[in-house]
Amino acid sequence: MINFHLKQNLLIVVFIIVLIGIVWFFITLASTVSTSDDNININKIAKYIEKIDNFSLQEFNNKQQLMHFIEAKNYFNFKQAPASLVEPIIITYNEKGEENYTMTSKRANYLTNGEIKFKGKVNIKSNTEIVIEYMLKNC
Repeated sequence: MINFHLKQNLLIVVFIIVLIGIVWFFITLASTVSTSDDNININKIAKYIEKIDNFSLQEFNNKQQLMHFIEAKNYFNFKQAPASLVEPIIITYNEKGEENYTMTSKRANYLTNGEIKFKGKVNIKSNTEIVIEYMLKNC
C-alpha cells in the first residue's frame, strides 16, 4: 500500500514537472518569435559608434518655425551605414505650427541628408484623426 501511494505521488510530481517544462518551452518560443518580428540584427547593433537613449530632434525652417519633431527609444549611429532609430515617432507641423501628421514604426533609418526611411509597418495619423497603416517591404 505504501508503494502504491509512493508511485502515485511520484507520477503526480513528474506530471507537474513536465507541465512546467512545456509551459516554459512555449514562453521562450513566444519570446524569440516576438523579438525576431522586430528585424533587429543584434550583430549590427553591437557595432555602433554612438548610442543615444530617448533620442529627440527638432527641425526648423528658415523662419524658425518647427517643421518636424523626431523622437525614438534608441538612436544608433554607425560608421559605414545610416543611423538607426528604434520605435521612432515623427510629428510634422504645418505653417501655423499645428500638428499635421504623426508617423510611427518599429524601425527606421535616419539618412545623412536628413530623410527618414521607415522599415516594416508604418502608422500615419493625421490631425483629422484618420489613421493609415502601411507595410513596407524590401526597405
